[in-house]
Amino acid sequence: MPPQQCASPVRICTHGTLTGGFPSTYDFVMDTLVPTRIPGVFAYTGHSLITVPSGASLTGSDSGLMRLNGNGTASFVTVVRIVSGTGELAGTTGGIVAPGTLNLATGSTIGTYSGALCGLDRS
Repeated sequence: MPPQQCASPVRICTHGTLTGGFPSTYDFVMDTLVPTRIPGVFAYTGHSLITVPSGASLTGSDSGLMRLNGNGTASFVTVVRIVSGTGELAGTTGGIVAPGTLNLATGSTIGTYSGALCGLDRS
């Protein structure tokens, strides 16, 4: 989402759709953004909410690296550790890794994801 609509202390939030084997929406709020020793590369932490069509959700604790590309975008890789779930996702644990590209003006992202969710029955 655009920085002016974002509740993040560093003004970076995203809203997107996960497709494939786990269709859902993904909302992320960045909590910290710290420069690394590599120019233009930052380490970050944040929190996320992944919501499936039924309304059940997973809460995640996120961390990752982001590289500014110089064209209004940033390449990133996020690691999401699932910390809780609601509804049919209650008791789910696991994690997701998501590399992609962030448009810094709009908060939109393009990327992929993979991971493992335990205690989840998708039959």
